[in-house]
Amino acid sequence: PVATEALLELADTSTLHDIYDVAYRIDAIATIFEACEDPRGLFPTVYRPITLRAVEAIDAGEFEHPDWTRDLVVDFAARYLDQLETELEGRWVNWAWDRYYALAANENVSLTRVATTGILVHLGYDLPYCLVAIDSQEIHKDDFYLFGDLLVEVSDVIVEDLSLHYGVDAEDLFSGFFF
Repeated sequence: PVATEALLELADTSTLHDIYDVAYRIDAIATIFEACEDPRGLFPTVYRPITLRAVEAIDAGEFEHPDWTRDLVVDFAARYLDQLETELEGRWVNWAWDRYYALAANENVSLTRVATTGILVHLGYDLPYCLVAIDSQEIHKDDFYLFGDLLVEVSDVIVEDLSLHYGVDAEDLFSGFFF
């Protein structure tokens, strides 16, 4: 109840402002789910270090098109947050996120599979819509690939966080999946 109220406030995209707000919200959501040992939090636990590294890279001037990259971070996160809010309110999430939340609710499903499904849903379902919504062009290609490289950079942190908070051994997954 208290955690749900906090999660609903964090997932409210109508108040989402910028990349720093995204980083704060993803971290807070992951932390709340981790404290409750709720498997629905596997995805934000994976997403947190990626988001934090992306914000750091934007601030460090690593992207050629920082405005486009900011739009990418905010729009991409908003798609996850929207589906989280929908799930928390007990409404019907889209078919892709429905699969993630169904697996997270099934105690017979490995937590590694749940985490992997969250990654695949966000990359396979949300990302294409995001790229269209932010008017991605050929000139953004290098920044897009750099954004993907940031994911590889933080894979050790993801493995460590999944182990620490959920007891998930994702070393083999992230070694094979990203390399």
